[in-house]
Amino acid sequence: MQFPLGLGEGGSLNLIDTLCRNDLDLDVFTGEAGATYKYGVLYENWTGGGVPDRYYHLFGGLGIPEIEYHVDGFFPLLSARIAAGECLHTCIPGFEAIARNASQQEIDELMATGESGLYPSYHFDDACFERYLKRVGLAHGITSRDSAVVR
Repeated sequence: MQFPLGLGEGGSLNLIDTLCRNDLDLDVFTGEAGATYKYGVLYENWTGGGVPDRYYHLFGGLGIPEIEYHVDGFFPLLSARIAAGECLHTCIPGFEAIARNASQQEIDELMATGESGLYPSYHFDDACFERYLKRVGLAHGITSRDSAVVR
């Protein structure tokens, strides 16, 4: 039995840094891989039991005092929010845009302010991303070998 080995369709938090560290243009990547921003994951009905709920796993970045301020591994501002019964995702300024499914243009504008409190990754077409990386790699003299993994 043969299975194709692919890259998946959602980037991790180090994707942007990795692309930049390897001198890959983000605009070219987004165009060729059909990429759109990813700021986290929404889990619906997270607790189960038929009670509708939502859990936001957001990719928080710089500029969030609740995350940046800590003393000996203790986060007093987060602790205060927990004690007050607040939802922690609301401390991220860009959460409102996420909650209302803001357009890509609105997200671009929000990110340009540097005050969103978000750290993005991307969703992308894995086959297009693979072709892009192969093309760039071959242009840099990297050898490519296609192989089938048989189990």
